[in-house]
Amino acid sequence: MDNNKTNTTPISGTSRRNFIKKSSIAAGVSMIPASNVWGACNVTGVSGGSQSITTNCVVPNFVGGRFPDKWKQFVQLTPSESDIQRVATILSDVNHNDKFSSSQQLKVEFYYPKLRAFINAQVIQIAGDGKLIANKIIQVGAAVADNSRPLEKHMACTYLNGLFGMNSGLPPEFTGDDGNLLFMDHVWGAAEVNGDYAAKTALKNAYRPNAKVSEAQFAHVLGSFI
Repeated sequence: MDNNKTNTTPISGTSRRNFIKKSSIAAGVSMIPASNVWGACNVTGVSGGSQSITTNCVVPNFVGGRFPDKWKQFVQLTPSESDIQRVATILSDVNHNDKFSSSQQLKVEFYYPKLRAFINAQVIQIAGDGKLIANKIIQVGAAVADNSRPLEKHMACTYLNGLFGMNSGLPPEFTGDDGNLLFMDHVWGAAEVNGDYAAKTALKNAYRPNAKVSEAQFAHVLGSFI
């Protein structure tokens, strides 16, 4: 290919917040250890009487990215031509018929299996506190297409939107790679404490049908999968 981009696999860095004790994005696995506070939903602080559990364990309003139906199209084992062409709809500077100049391969045909592999490799592993918050593992590729577990589906899609930089309007601690992980941590904690409905509704209301990223950003996120 000749997109002349330097692609790197997303990796964890030193947290920009002291309350993020440890996180990692390695081989597509995202781990959120039990030692983390739960975003604003800080179980220790709540149990200590310094916070209101119902007030702090709330998913904030924000502007999100693509809907589950869109991400579902990108994990098909035998995708249709339409599914493959849909890759162009999330790229701001690529059309469905654009080709690499050297190989003359359609860009959407090149990117589709790379994107599918990337999504299927993502695992969100949340370690609960052993009391209010249960442990949770979300296989992102399976979750985006699983209507039987709507909260997990919306968490998986919101996580992907965050990885590709489509989420905006979140508090600073929920931005960047570490922040995206902490946001999933917070959403799950809020759902466990206050029930799924409010958390699920906040994620659903955030979606934007026309959210896009540049080809350069897209390739950077896919990293070693390209």
